[in-house]
Amino acid sequence: MKIALIHYRLLRRGGLENRLINYMEYLSGAGHDVTIICSKRSDEVAVPPSVEVVKLGLGMVPKHFRQWYFNYRLGKFMSGRKFDFSLSMGRTSHQDAVIEPGNHLGYMRAMNKTSKGLMDRLKINMDKNGFNNSKIIFAASGMVKQELIDLFNIPEEKIKIVYPPINTDRFNREKLSAKKELRKKFGMQEDTTYFAFISTGNKRKGLDLLLHAFEDLKSEKIELIVAGKEKIHTRLKNIRYTGYIQNPMELYAAADFTIYPSYYDAYGQVVTESLHCMTPVLISHKVGASELISEKEGQVINSFDRGEWTEAIRAITNKEFSIDPDFVINNQLSVTQHMEKILNHWQAFKNSTN
Repeated sequence: MKIALIHYRLLRRGGLENRLINYMEYLSGAGHDVTIICSKRSDEVAVPPSVEVVKLGLGMVPKHFRQWYFNYRLGKFMSGRKFDFSLSMGRTSHQDAVIEPGNHLGYMRAMNKTSKGLMDRLKINMDKNGFNNSKIIFAASGMVKQELIDLFNIPEEKIKIVYPPINTDRFNREKLSAKKELRKKFGMQEDTTYFAFISTGNKRKGLDLLLHAFEDLKSEKIELIVAGKEKIHTRLKNIRYTGYIQNPMELYAAADFTIYPSYYDAYGQVVTESLHCMTPVLISHKVGASELISEKEGQVINSFDRGEWTEAIRAITNKEFSIDPDFVINNQLSVTQHMEKILNHWQAFKNSTN
């Protein structure tokens, strides 16, 4: 098939960008004719020779309006091209299907934000147009599917739940064999329990709650290691900031637990990445991936109460977990399984309209 993959940027940054790269590698490797349409491209991403990259320049458009203008330019481009299937990973309106990793109305509701400024209205309008113009919406979780129904009045049959994939070549349990060496690398002590917090958006993902909880735990042998590009400022000795790390799987494998008290996350890739590295999780109920968590993999906290989280952190250090080594395969989270689902849904849609 001739397939277009649409995303604002082609670089290694966040979950969607990594997913774009995974999609590109899988589809081109499977023999499809792949075109990537973006506005930013980094030389650090190796693009197969068979893949065409179309870069839509945005000129001097102000930062806050660039995604809107990217969508405008995308419409002009797509009107002159024919693809068998087009898949977008962002707020665009000119594709067959869209990946839905979260929406602005859902975010505002979760963050108790009621007033709508200009940028809020712009994002909400782009969300609505993208959902209404797409033939299929691939929701990142059941939580997101319900938001689309409740907040955007999207017909249920248009929404397919497809959990984000894990690149098992990059995130794998083989790192466990070097656990002792990895703990030394991160300066971990044998008599201390370590929680890993890996984030690209500390406020939304609950760092403030962790700062309070670990203040309550400062006299105990429990520490938090924070990794990400956003610097943190704390005097607590049981919290350590490592900065951005290129290989987060090393921290997953070294830590005793991954902790993620996010106020809103449509899925939460860190959760399943951690589990694939055989490290249990402690997460909030507002993380979409909580739908996959049983008492074998970790614990889900149904509030953002400081005391409840402090006690959960303390209590989980004495619990045992039994993560299934086939967790990813059993939940159809590999890139191959994920892409097969997407292509099968698209084929089923075409068959139903013929």
